Amino acid sequence: MLTPITLELGGKSPVFIDKGLSEDMMNAAVREILETKVHKTGQFCCSHDYGLVHEAVYEDFCGRLKAQIVALGPRRHVPMIGRRQYADIKSKLDEAGAECVPPLGGESVPNDE
Repeated sequence: MLTPITLELGGKSPVFIDKGLSEDMMNAAVREILETKVHKTGQFCCSHDYGLVHEAVYEDFCGRLKAQIVALGPRRHVPMIGRRQYADIKSKLDEAGAECVPPLGGESVPNDE
């Protein structure tokens, strides 16, 4: 009998955003974050789990990241790979209630299809 499991393929990879980054480097960092989290659905062993952003560039970085997420449109909604994982995440979001707000604002409405 097989037992379903979820494997962690990598560590908790941070992305470091320093105040000395050029425009090109800042844009490349935003692009890489979105490629590993959205386009590869976070299923990449080096996908960034959190960011450490220098306070001097925090607003600039967040503005760029949000603009790129908005530019993705509906492509930013990534399907979960399994029904069990989806149900687990959905129950955690439901438990959080009003404290859980999507990064772009608005209501969190899961697609149960």
